[in-house]
Amino acid sequence: MVSPWQLLGLDAEADTRSIKRRYAQLLKQHRPDEDPEAFQRLREAYEYAIEWASQEVPEPASPPELDQPSVVVVPEPFGNGQRAFVPLSATQEAHLDEQARIAFLIDTCESLDIALLDAREANLEREFQLELVRRCEERDERALEILRWAMARLDWLTPWQADYLPPVAMAQLAQRLLEVELAELRASLPVISESRFHHRVYELARQKWLRPLELNRQLQQALVPILERYEQASVELIERLERLFGWSEQDGYLPCDGERWAALLARLASEKELRMLRALLAVSQPQTPEQRAAWFLFRPMSNGQRRRMADGFGEQDWQACQALAATVRMPHRPSVQGVLYFPEWRQWRPREWGAFAALYAWLLTALVLLINQAYRPSAADGQSLLRDGLLALVASAVTIALLSLLRRGWGWMARRLASLDVWLSRFILPAGVWRQGAGLLLIRHLLPATMFALLVGAWAKHVPWAAALAMMTFIGSVCFLAAVTAGASPTGWWTLLRRGIGGRAVLMLMLWLAIIVGGTLLAGLVGPEVRKSYLQRATEGRADLLNPCARPADAQAA
Repeated sequence: MVSPWQLLGLDAEADTRSIKRRYAQLLKQHRPDEDPEAFQRLREAYEYAIEWASQEVPEPASPPELDQPSVVVVPEPFGNGQRAFVPLSATQEAHLDEQARIAFLIDTCESLDIALLDAREANLEREFQLELVRRCEERDERALEILRWAMARLDWLTPWQADYLPPVAMAQLAQRLLEVELAELRASLPVISESRFHHRVYELARQKWLRPLELNRQLQQALVPILERYEQASVELIERLERLFGWSEQDGYLPCDGERWAALLARLASEKELRMLRALLAVSQPQTPEQRAAWFLFRPMSNGQRRRMADGFGEQDWQACQALAATVRMPHRPSVQGVLYFPEWRQWRPREWGAFAALYAWLLTALVLLINQAYRPSAADGQSLLRDGLLALVASAVTIALLSLLRRGWGWMARRLASLDVWLSRFILPAGVWRQGAGLLLIRHLLPATMFALLVGAWAKHVPWAAALAMMTFIGSVCFLAAVTAGASPTGWWTLLRRGIGGRAVLMLMLWLAIIVGGTLLAGLVGPEVRKSYLQRATEGRADLLNPCARPADAQAA
């Protein structure tokens, strides 16, 4: 006959848990309704093994020395209607029957739902749930499946769970379940989308078993390293999680310390900006102001290409550059993951100085023409000089108007030759003046300044120092152009004058000069000397100022 241990397939050192687990497995093979005798033998072996494992076996004492050999008693083999264990009490036997039946239900029923119904019909729901707790403590896939089922059907890990469930064991199960959920969330990071990630966190946070503050706090703290590793995380995801958990920097409620949280937000903002820039730079040809601004600020290009692009910019493009530079947090960093930032972009923005240049050129031209009339050998009296001055003002105005039109045409041609202009200026002009194409250029600025200086010298042909005047005009024009292309104000001299003398004093000086000049002009036009000269000429018949069609006296003599 076989021994109880052989029937169970265990060693004599097996503990109670191993015996119960083995008994539940063998029940599937020896069901009482199919093979009652085999079930009875299995039952007796199980009771014997449980009794044996529950007893504390003392150390065997050394047998006493006998003078005569003791009588060897050979026990009868196990079976033959004899028991090899002490019979259990009725309570113990009933308890074992309940445990065996519960184990049999769990192992043999098609689903736990059916097993629960059978246990309730037999008034064994308490034993059923306790057996489920014991099985959930075993770390295997079946334990996790049982736990999730019990949470859905029996309200485990919630305030509505049965009061006879051990609190310590249930707390351990909740902690273990949280670790499993976080592990699954970490494992999904490389491929999960941002919306799917938020959905999983949202569904996890609204679980009833996570309502205790300690578990909920552990979940929030565990999300921080997950977000730090999540490459697809964005600022929008953080904002949605803030609304979900109530995170607030102002209230001081954060899942981690403030420095770590600020570093996380800064990284996410930088990644968002980088994705935005890459999307703007990925187009083959920029079409919108935002795309052109991204190309100008973050796309590597030559100085000639940058000059041509800046020449084609409008006010909306420069405003887009300003907005993009204020949005992107890359202060003076040369390269960020392949995106190059151009911090000197502001010096390429053109300044409005054309109107002031035309005004200064007109005043200079009028002055030169007036000086030239004064040095003319056939210069007449003061009245003729005054009339010549007025004609010089008118002639200079017409000349500057024509030069302004020519300057526009020249600017159009210079923009078409921007690459050549930048390349030539690089070798001819100093670096501080050229400024990589953003400053003074040879074709665009120096050639017009040279031509204007030559014109001034030609207009002052009667002036002995005409060459010096032309040279001074060229030097002044170059200094003016170098200053305004570098960002200086075209009226900087006025600011310096106001600071040096005072605003009110400057205004009084300008008013005094205007009164003197205006009075002189008025006296020269309608004063008594003019009237006397007019009457004298009218009497002599040399001129008729009121009849511009009258023939001059010298013409009549001819």
